[in-house]
Amino acid sequence: MAVNPTEWLSSSMSACCKNSLGDTLNQCMGILAEGTEKWYVDYLALTCVKDCEGVSPCGGVAEAWDELFKDKKKCCEVKMPWTRKCLRNEI
Repeated sequence: MAVNPTEWLSSSMSACCKNSLGDTLNQCMGILAEGTEKWYVDYLALTCVKDCEGVSPCGGVAEAWDELFKDKKKCCEVKMPWTRKCLRNEI
C-alpha cells in the first residue's frame, strides 16, 4: 500500500469497497442482508436451514449462490436425496 497508494486509496467508500471487497460489497458498505425465510442446504449440518438470522431452524442469511426453496421438504428432496436424515436434523 505504501509503495503504490493510488492503487489502494479511493475517493469514496463505495469505490473503496468495490476495489477491495467486491464479493462482500454490501457488508463493506454497512448494508445488512435480510433473509427470505426460504430454505437452503447446509452441508456441514447435513440438513436444510432457513434463510434468516436467529435460532434454529435459521441458518443465517443465505449466500447469493445458495439455491432457495419454499420449504424444508423440497430443499432436502432436491439437495440431499440420498438421506432421510436431512428432514429430521435440527441445527
